Amino acid sequence: MTNKIFVRNFSVALLIIFLILVLVSFYFLEPRSDLVWYHSWIDGFSKEGFKYIGHDYPPIWPMYLYVLSYIKNYFVDNVFLKKLVIILPSALSYIFFIVICSKLLIKQYNSKIFSFIILLFITFNPAFIEDCIIQGQIDILPVFFVILSILTLINNKYPKLSLPFFTVGILIKFQMIAFFPVIAGMLLNKNYRRFLLPNILLSIIVICIVLFPYYLVGNLSSIIKVGYINASERYNALSLNASSLWIFIKQYDLNHNNPMFSDYISDFSLLKYVTYKYVGMFMFSIFSFILFIRSYLTNKKSEFFILAWIANIVFYTFLTAMHERYIFYAVPISLLAAIYNKKLFILSILITYVASINMAVFLYGFSNWILLLRINCVLLIINAICLVCYMVKKHKNIKM
Repeated sequence: MTNKIFVRNFSVALLIIFLILVLVSFYFLEPRSDLVWYHSWIDGFSKEGFKYIGHDYPPIWPMYLYVLSYIKNYFVDNVFLKKLVIILPSALSYIFFIVICSKLLIKQYNSKIFSFIILLFITFNPAFIEDCIIQGQIDILPVFFVILSILTLINNKYPKLSLPFFTVGILIKFQMIAFFPVIAGMLLNKNYRRFLLPNILLSIIVICIVLFPYYLVGNLSSIIKVGYINASERYNALSLNASSLWIFIKQYDLNHNNPMFSDYISDFSLLKYVTYKYVGMFMFSIFSFILFIRSYLTNKKSEFFILAWIANIVFYTFLTAMHERYIFYAVPISLLAAIYNKKLFILSILITYVASINMAVFLYGFSNWILLLRINCVLLIINAICLVCYMVKKHKNIKM
């Protein structure tokens, strides 16, 4: 049996098992807080219509909940269906993600052993199970569109849809801004810049289509405000159970608008503007610029997923007010990077471990949770350094 036939058959079997486990789990898992919030928003839409603005998400996800409000009576009294209608978009995204990985494995490898191991790890990835199935989060949905954005460009299949796909991701969750330096660098790269103009035009069309319903009901400014403008101030703690650099500060729940050097403000009044938030944004901006330059200059297609992987680590590590699960976006991207670069599979397992432990700390609580998060932060930095070293080494080998 060739690897192509093996991967196809094994993928189908895994997908069937995956779907069964997802459906069965809904009978045993209690609805978590986010599922409760989503259904409260559905109630709000059913009472106030599309004008309801009690949510705090960018425009696309509330539109889906608004549609669900019309069929609310069919699932409101059924716990299984209540979970299913919310999880469905994320589950479908992950199924398509598994299919994409299967196709890439067929193209990249003849090894059945590696294909078996990585497909098994992708399908039953603990980070995805914790984020989507247990918590009811939709984090896989926006990052799936980021993945499509990169794939369409590097594979030269529908390259004019790269930025529109990324735009959809941003319209689902603002956190996708972490990947903008890489996407921008790709589109300005000499190999892809010929697609820049149609990408921009199509992205504008996507934005207009999505925002037009809000304009009709007079909620355009409100959805932009809650989804984007107020995003950085929605939560103001240094760390929200995140294994970022700020978890090393004793008062990790301190307001991020506080000055870092408060003891010296009386002597140097300008120091009052040096807040934790702005220091984090400054560090994020520096590393994002470096990632943009690298994305702009590189000629290696396989490197873009590595750069996106590092971009999420930079976003998560330096910025304040991070939730524990925002490192999850690096997990599916790392798995694709591992398919293109087999040696990175160990680092992909490591980033999955970090994301899983972070969410486990939030879900179940541990007596030594601060120590766990600090260790995870060190692991994230090691992860990023190893990725940079891998790219440097590979670049030197190619030159030689």
